[in-house]
Amino acid sequence: MFTVDSHMHVNFMGMSIEDIIGYLDKNNIDLCWLLTWEEANPGRWDYKHLPIESVYNAYLKYPSRVIPFYAPDPHKKTASLELEDWCRKGIRGCGELKATLNWILMK
Repeated sequence: MFTVDSHMHVNFMGMSIEDIIGYLDKNNIDLCWLLTWEEANPGRWDYKHLPIESVYNAYLKYPSRVIPFYAPDPHKKTASLELEDWCRKGIRGCGELKATLNWILMK
């Protein structure tokens, strides 16, 4: 059985990937989901851009400890293509998505 921290960010609040691995080791956690944060128009929260490249580099450095996630801002015209491209490179999930969208419900 594996233990997973399902919500981690590299380079957020001063946490390097080495700090994250140290946290995982100290708490007997096997691996983590490492998430991006990308928004063209951030909401009311304190936004910090957390790019996919940082997540991917952390994954390449610690592939047995990091499960990489990417959530491109859906406002970008290329979002779906970027997500598909990164998935081919090894990204395993979509997260963290905080972009504000208006949804139209079709009947």
